[in-house]
Amino acid sequence: MSSNPSHAPSLVETDQAYADADAGKDHMGRRHAATIGEAFRQDLPWIAGLLIVVAFDIAALAGYFR
Repeated sequence: MSSNPSHAPSLVETDQAYADADAGKDHMGRRHAATIGEAFRQDLPWIAGLLIVVAFDIAALAGYFR
């Protein structure tokens, strides 16, 4: 065990997630959103994509693509 009081692993060049967290970035490399609206705008392409996939799946299960 290390003598580091925070018990966090030491930061080496392969620990990019720790370096990004210290720099104020999330796991995708974007800066942290200050508000809920900003977070929603950052994730809007992912939300839209998910809705499109869900709509396609429902249509396929309903038999619209025969």
